[in-house]
Amino acid sequence: MAGLIHSKQLKKQRDDYVNEVGDGLAAILKATASSTSFTHIYKSTLALDSVLSFMVDDTKPSLLVVRESVRSCNFLVALHQPVLACIELRRVIEATFDCIYFADHPVEWRSLEDVGRVQIESDSKQPIAYNACREPSFYANYAKELFATEISGLAKPASEFLSVKYSELSKDVHAKIHSSPSMSSMLDEMSAKKFASLSKLISGVYSRILIVLAAKNVDKYNALPPVERELSAWLIGEENQNIISEKGIGF
Repeated sequence: MAGLIHSKQLKKQRDDYVNEVGDGLAAILKATASSTSFTHIYKSTLALDSVLSFMVDDTKPSLLVVRESVRSCNFLVALHQPVLACIELRRVIEATFDCIYFADHPVEWRSLEDVGRVQIESDSKQPIAYNACREPSFYANYAKELFATEISGLAKPASEFLSVKYSELSKDVHAKIHSSPSMSSMLDEMSAKKFASLSKLISGVYSRILIVLAAKNVDKYNALPPVERELSAWLIGEENQNIISEKGIGF
């Protein structure tokens, strides 16, 4: 029977491991800092986070959940963890749809707070609990119907885009999780092609999230300070910004 590892030996092994991880992270972060695609991801994150910081208030559910997931996604991309970043990006979309639905349904929100989302509710004879714990597509479909009459015409297609991306991310994430990547892949650098693909995905999702949240929080969107307004315009694009300037947004 092998003897126990002495404390000094364990400490040395721990320190060697920490140093090895540190060297790997240093190499990854160096590659991240030189990536033009990550610069675009960072600016998209900064734009949405800045707007969210102005929109967050005491309303339940809080947009703070969306904001925290946006920041986490950026952190995971910086560490070259695309699978984990996509899980967090999916959570950003889900939290956005939750905020839109439950802002209009405070009774259901209180039920969710009391019970928690342990499982999908199947008993429609208890409509409050039933609607508080539905499958994610229910809340996405609510947003699509809600925004059908939104004046800019941008919020409904934006919610449809987010719904599609949520489904795609779910399938992709589940497939990659079940493929069981080796531990050595944890510190592998992402390719420039993968960075570019993530940049396109994240900026596309964040621009649509900004549009639907602007439509749902019109007063706060219209009161954005100059810096946040400029970042918002950059994220949603010149064409969409012109439409909002001409028609307005919301209801």
